[in-house]
Amino acid sequence: MEGAKIQSVTKKSNYFQRSKNLCSYNVQYYVQGFGGIIWLRHLKDRYFRNMIQER
Repeated sequence: MEGAKIQSVTKKSNYFQRSKNLCSYNVQYYVQGFGGIIWLRHLKDRYFRNMIQER
C-alpha cells in the first residue's frame, strides 16, 4: 500500500509462546481515509526488537 503509515505496533505473548521466544503482533496502519489492523501470529520475538532498534 503506497503512502501507508504505521500508527502502532503491539506485542502479545502467552506462557507457551514465551517459552519458545514467540509472540503475536498487532500492527495498526492508516492510509488516506482508510485504516486497518494486521495480526501476525507466532513470530520470533527478535522481529519486534529489530523494529524498535530501527526507529
